[in-house]
Amino acid sequence: MKRAMRIAVDAQDETHGKSSSFFRQVYEIVAKIPAGKVATYGQIAAMLGRPRAGRTVGWAMQNAPHDLHLPCHRIVNKAGAMAPAYAFDGADVQRAELEAEGITFRADGCIDMDKHLWNETTDPQQGDSDYLTKDQRARE
Repeated sequence: MKRAMRIAVDAQDETHGKSSSFFRQVYEIVAKIPAGKVATYGQIAAMLGRPRAGRTVGWAMQNAPHDLHLPCHRIVNKAGAMAPAYAFDGADVQRAELEAEGITFRADGCIDMDKHLWNETTDPQQGDSDYLTKDQRARE
């Protein structure tokens, strides 16, 4: 099976709960990203011990259930460019949400990553998402 096809199949399995907990782990990380910071697809993949799985993180974000209320707009590519327009129902929606949180952009339209890239170690503030893990939901 070709690599791209295998990733797509893995991602589909993830969305249906038939495979590992990779998507759930992605959502747990995304929920921690505080306002005013962004993370990259590759960064999240690396945090999960799968540095070459940035595209799979993208699949996870594309399939994130709306009821999790994740700050999906805080995930960008490594250059600080916005997601494709279809991801947020318009080309300027993601940018507007980020600007509302204080994110600044360079003249080329990309995020100033030196200033806004999230570092879980040095940015101790946790995200403002109301996402709960499966275990947390069970305890409520």
